[in-house]
Amino acid sequence: MRISEVVGLDGTDVDVDSGASLVRGKGGRDRVLYVRNPPLLATLRKYVTLRAKARIAVEALFVNRAGGRLTSRSVETIFEARLRQAEISGRYTPHSMRHTMATTLLERGTDLRALQEILGHSSIVSTQIYTHVAPRQVEEALTKLGTIKLK
Repeated sequence: MRISEVVGLDGTDVDVDSGASLVRGKGGRDRVLYVRNPPLLATLRKYVTLRAKARIAVEALFVNRAGGRLTSRSVETIFEARLRQAEISGRYTPHSMRHTMATTLLERGTDLRALQEILGHSSIVSTQIYTHVAPRQVEEALTKLGTIKLK
């Protein structure tokens, strides 16, 4: 998800039983994404339970210390702090993680149209930028080409 989509989530947008999340994307386009990572889903369930006990007044799923909706900038600040804590240097952003995820899915054989839906792109052209950054697929294609017997 884009940061704006994460901070835009309301508590009612996520079903922690099924892992389904209603994501409101750019241009008012909604899509449903699923959390399929068991440890992440367990953490999300625990968070939702704790959040309910805290009786947070706002609809936002993710809140700051004051009980207000997280902002895109606050997510970036948290991300940067975690990078420092993990002693990871370099220029990493939440958006670069989105790119990494998209590239990894493509390298592992995810259909471009499915990736378009996951990313919330209105146009396949936006998704096609990932095709040039999947070198393993190029290598595999050339390897297959090399195995073709010419007459």
